Amino acid sequence: MSVGPLLFSTAVLSLLFGIIAGLGANAFLKRRGYADAGNAAFLALAIALLVARAAFVAGWWSQYIQQPMSVLNVRDSGFDPLAGVLALLLGCALIAWRRRLLLRPLAATLGVGVLAWALAWLATGALASSTRQPLPALVLTDIHGQHVA
Repeated sequence: MSVGPLLFSTAVLSLLFGIIAGLGANAFLKRRGYADAGNAAFLALAIALLVARAAFVAGWWSQYIQQPMSVLNVRDSGFDPLAGVLALLLGCALIAWRRRLLLRPLAATLGVGVLAWALAWLATGALASSTRQPLPALVLTDIHGQHVA
């Protein structure tokens, strides 16, 4: 999706949607008298993004070893979603274990954010696959007129 001169991948838009939804849930709970879990949620998100990137790089290490500085280039959408979600859950669990007051608002923020991210990710994936047109059937021939598979 492009917005003016900016171009966003569906993965980035899905993540932003999840972050906004989670922060909206946090603001709602804060108005209801619960503790503010926004900073803790951002800390857990930063840890999760680092772990997701590290897991992706570890999986493709043979490609990254040739140019080690390319590990820092996150424009390749190189994040492992499963490792990121697991790190987010673990990070939030550790924060909530150390600060019991944040247990409910952090759990709600995490739940709403992950649910919104997952729904947006699935919706954009379904939309992309439904609008993709298949390639036309082509028969290629070589210079002798034989069909090439």
